[in-house]
Amino acid sequence: IGKLAAALINPGDVVFINSGTTTAQIFPNIIGKPNITAITNNTAALTNTINTDYELVMIGGTFLPRSKAVMGLFSTDNLEQVYATKTFIGVEGISLKYGCTVSAYQEAEIIRLMIEHTQGPVIIVTDHSKWGALSNHLIAKIDQIHKLITDEGFDLDALTAMADKNVEVIITNKD
Repeated sequence: IGKLAAALINPGDVVFINSGTTTAQIFPNIIGKPNITAITNNTAALTNTINTDYELVMIGGTFLPRSKAVMGLFSTDNLEQVYATKTFIGVEGISLKYGCTVSAYQEAEIIRLMIEHTQGPVIIVTDHSKWGALSNHLIAKIDQIHKLITDEGFDLDALTAMADKNVEVIITNKD
């Protein structure tokens, strides 16, 4: 999933990437792409990008060890000042009825701001187990997202339903 997401990043892109284990896999896969800026609250980026050749911008804020992320007023104040060409979002739940959800309200606030400040596509990156799951806080309705990158276990009926909502679903293979 991380490799497919990174393949969508083009030279010159400024990308938002939120916290989470799936989104953390994007960072090592963008090494070698010229003129990229990744803006994130995901502290895993710091260990995944020791030898990076792209610009990594940490938004700052209060560190939450459970989430391995920074959040809070300082984070949102900094995000208010920047815009991205693409956003990559990890979720804890996604469904047609409830949209995309996460469990922490602080993370939801950051993600909603990332989406609001994105000039191009909003891309959800998640494994198939999140389909049909519901978490506490809405971050986006299905019509706010453009692409979903997921794995081979993604439900075929869900694939059709997402296509009907004009969301491109990209499925990884095991290779």
